[in-house]
Amino acid sequence: MTANVDTSPTGGIGWRNLRTGILFIAGILLAGALGLIIGKNSNLLTRHDAAYLFLSDIRGLSEGNMVAIAGKKIGVVQSMDFAERNDTAGVVVTLDVVHDYFHLITKDSRAIIRALGVLGDKYVDIAVGHSGEFLQGGDFLPVVAEPGLEELTASALKTMNTMQDVTAKINNGEGTLGKLITSSQLHDRLLISAANVESLTTALTHGNGLMSRLIYDRQMTQHASSLLADLSDVSGSLKEGKGTLGKLIVDESLFNTLDLVIRRADSLVVQLSSPAGSIGRFARDDAFYIHLDHSIISLDSLLMDFQRNPGRYVRVSVF
Repeated sequence: MTANVDTSPTGGIGWRNLRTGILFIAGILLAGALGLIIGKNSNLLTRHDAAYLFLSDIRGLSEGNMVAIAGKKIGVVQSMDFAERNDTAGVVVTLDVVHDYFHLITKDSRAIIRALGVLGDKYVDIAVGHSGEFLQGGDFLPVVAEPGLEELTASALKTMNTMQDVTAKINNGEGTLGKLITSSQLHDRLLISAANVESLTTALTHGNGLMSRLIYDRQMTQHASSLLADLSDVSGSLKEGKGTLGKLIVDESLFNTLDLVIRRADSLVVQLSSPAGSIGRFARDDAFYIHLDHSIISLDSLLMDFQRNPGRYVRVSVF
């Protein structure tokens, strides 16, 4: 007895359709997975850690943007959600960082939102710190604000307005630069100064004054050179200690001698000013002066009596 095998066209077409449908669904799932991986700009086969930023303004940042350290990609922006932190409303940005690079982020690291080019996509650039404490998974990174395109545009507009004000003041003749540009007074003064310089130059080159003679008179130039040479010789002699002045400058013995003389003179002055010595008493004590005056008067009287009556004091006898 022979088994019946279903070889009808209907049965064969049904199996082929089922197989095609399974392959089609698998392809869709694979394409979706690849799109998810590419869209998230991440690799599902590696280990990841999470870090967080809290921003009051995301400045054009979006999910899937790159997270980098020193320009090297270490992760992506995973999600952004509205939240409130420390009584401040903002956006919590979740950073999906590859585990192998997470140890490079320390507690004092800073996150900066930068642009790839002038008008390129934004990315999170993490500046590596120097602290020994590393960031733990789930910690928030401080964010450092960087001037964006709006701030740069506002600064440029402010600079342009300032330059317009400065230009207007210059055109109105205000300030030194404005007077230099708009006023002819300085030009006239420069012409007068140039004429005076020309007159002075003419007087020096054609006159008979001292300056002209210094310039053109060879004999005076020789005298001046000789005088400078003599001064140089005198200076050399003084440095070598020649002569009294040279010894006074160079030799210490003369200085020591002068110092000794000055000290002795100072000691003599001290003795004269001291009331204990004879000279001091002579200079200060009135009684000593009175006794001396009486002695002089008595001696004068004695001399006058001797002149009048010499016989009282001198007797001559002849044997």
